[in-house]
Amino acid sequence: MKTVKSGGLDFETAAILRDEIRALEEGTKK
Repeated sequence: MKTVKSGGLDFETAAILRDEIRALEEGTKK
């Protein structure tokens, strides 16, 4: 399956990073 490159980041990687950042932010708040 090909990933579409957008600004050097493919959408899958961007989604994973977004999830990790969200998890980190929630972890620091709690």
